[in-house]
Amino acid sequence: MAEAYKLKQRKLDARTALICASIYNAQRTKKDKLIKPEQFMPKEEKKEKQQKTPREMLRAAEEWIKVTGGKDLRRDVNDDTC
Repeated sequence: MAEAYKLKQRKLDARTALICASIYNAQRTKKDKLIKPEQFMPKEEKKEKQQKTPREMLRAAEEWIKVTGGKDLRRDVNDDTC
C-alpha cells in the first residue's frame, strides 16, 4: 500500500516538474540554459539499510514462510545455531 502511494506521488511530482520546466523554458532568454523536468523533481532521501544479523534474517524467513503458507523443510525448526 505504501509503495502504491509513493508511486502515485512520484507520478504527480513528475507531472508538476514537467509543467514547471515547460513554463520556465517558454519564458527563458536565449542565453539561459534549457531546464529539464528532472531538475524540478524533489530529492529523494536515501535510507541506509542496516545490516541484519543472521538471527534477524532467519526470523524474517520464518515469517515469510508463515505468511505465504509454505512449509518449513528444516529438520529441527527450534535449532538456535544462529
